Formats: sequence, structure tokens, C-alpha cells
Amino acid sequence: MRLGWQYPTATDGLDTAVRSAPTGGFHYVRHLSDWFAWGTDFDFLLFRKGRGELLAGRAPEQRLSGNTGAAFLTGRINLVFDRPWTIYVKGGGGIHRTRAKVTTLAGSQTKSQSSLAILAAGGAEAFILKNVSLLFEARFESFHLDRNKFGFDTAEFLVYHAGVSYWFGQH
Repeated sequence: MRLGWQYPTATDGLDTAVRSAPTGGFHYVRHLSDWFAWGTDFDFLLFRKGRGELLAGRAPEQRLSGNTGAAFLTGRINLVFDRPWTIYVKGGGGIHRTRAKVTTLAGSQTKSQSSLAILAAGGAEAFILKNVSLLFEARFESFHLDRNKFGFDTAEFLVYHAGVSYWFGQH
């Protein structure tokens, strides 16, 4: 289980349309060797309506509030092994479902979409008890969107997570 905070990037003015908010997720990892693992990540991101006045002709012309749920298939490479801790990099792809209240000068509408999601991450993990580890992970998550619905082609977030993992029969 991981909990953290997400920050929207400046891509297409997303950082003006939405504000940072809490995030969380779960993961499953299966080690094929000491240095390589595959797995799945399930993430949930909240985002709050951006600040600032809506002005015609000034991008972005909308504010969003809502959430995104995503499922990723991931690959992980441990850069340190034979120790009770590791530093790792991880990447993957999957799908997301975004639901948002879109506010424009004309009013508000609730819109939703499912599409491609991309994940790139790096982190550190240390075992504190037998089969229990603590982790810190920095993530880049990109969610493809329909510009006609949301006003953006992609929603990109920097996500910082801290969490606890239980390793079933692994260590």
C-alpha cells in the first residue's frame, strides 16, 4: 500500500487547471531474479479545481476537479541486491479511467474517459522486518485524454509515494 501526493505538470497549462491533491495505490511484484521483477500497480489520483480566473482566449480555458484510477503492468530493475535495501527503477503501461467536472466560461459538465496510461518511476525500498519493507517512490504518470472533452491531450503528474509492502513467501 502506498500513500502520497501528486503535482500536476505545466504541460498545456495543466498546473493552472488543477491543483495538487492526495493519491494512493496498491502494487503486486513478482521477482524473477534478484534484479528483475514484473508486477501490477493500481493507482488512484484525486485532483482539485485549479485557481485563477477563467479568461476567454487565455489557456487553459477550463478548470478540472475529479479523479483518475489507473492499472499498470510494470517491469522493475533493482540496482542494488544482496542487501536488505535496494534502489530501483520501474516503468510500465496500462489503462486509466478519468472522471472530472470540467468548468468553463459556459458552465460546468461532468465528463469521463478511459485511455492509455504510462508510468516511469524510481525508488528506494528497505526491509524493516521479515517480509515487511518500507518504500519511497517518485513517479511520472501520463494519462492520454480527448482534447475535445477535457481541453488537454494528456494529463501528466509527478507523484511521490511512501508505503509499506508485505512480501508473501519472498524473503
